[in-house]
Amino acid sequence: GRIGRERPGAIMSQRRRAFGNVRKTAAGKYQVRYTGPDGLPRKGPHTFATKGEATGFLAEVEADLRRKTWSDPQRVPVLLEEYAATWLEQRTLAIRSREGYEDLLRLHILPSLGHLSLTDITPVHVRSWHAWVNGRTGPRATSRAYGLLRSIFNTALDDEVVSSNPCRVKGAGQYKSNERPFPTEAEMEKLATSIVPHLSAALVLTYYAGLRKGELLGLKVKDLDLPRGTVRIERAVVRTRTSGVIVKEPKAASRRTIALPDQAIRALEEHCLGLGPREGEAPLFTRPDGAVLGD
Repeated sequence: GRIGRERPGAIMSQRRRAFGNVRKTAAGKYQVRYTGPDGLPRKGPHTFATKGEATGFLAEVEADLRRKTWSDPQRVPVLLEEYAATWLEQRTLAIRSREGYEDLLRLHILPSLGHLSLTDITPVHVRSWHAWVNGRTGPRATSRAYGLLRSIFNTALDDEVVSSNPCRVKGAGQYKSNERPFPTEAEMEKLATSIVPHLSAALVLTYYAGLRKGELLGLKVKDLDLPRGTVRIERAVVRTRTSGVIVKEPKAASRRTIALPDQAIRALEEHCLGLGPREGEAPLFTRPDGAVLGD
């Protein structure tokens, strides 16, 4: 009655070993082979003393594949500093944004984590690193550095370089600054009368039009329409580390025409009278000697 039948235990043992195979070598050791998720053959990192150790290793690999936590032992480790450099090169960024990321990497991320491979960086590493950064700089820079590191690992996850993102510090990527006090009109007018004359109108315009520094420095005479009481924002001046001072077009949403109150119009009328005749392409605000502000 046993002929042609398999014992139940033998059948289950075969099913358990259906993933990969175990081979005994001439030296009496056991070697394992299995197929990776990419369809390519793999072998164990070393031979095993017993068959049980070999089958146990295969069971761990199979479990890792099922949980999607398996990492290819034949893959060359990628250091964070190498991957971050490639990540940055592949991004289309404004100059200031790129320089900001470079500074975060150079000052806060790479000194502590750059020498580690991506697959070796764990949540424990990231928590320790986050505490280190938070202890040596402010909360805003810490939040930005953590956000950048998390973005790099998200890309590495998409690239299947890592099996999970180790950046799991709750709330670390969020930063809320305290509300900054806004001066009253009386305080602004007092300040405008106390600063150097060639900047008085610039201060008044900034206050009432809500301009950024780069937008103010980018203004030309032609952008101002005193009869209509408006100013047009068409460009911004940006100082960069690599390219010096550049003039760039603002984002579409930042291009705008601003209606000015009487206080700003009067200040700009006095300012323009002091400038004398100027072409429309001339900068609206300069130093007394005609040099561009910000140089």
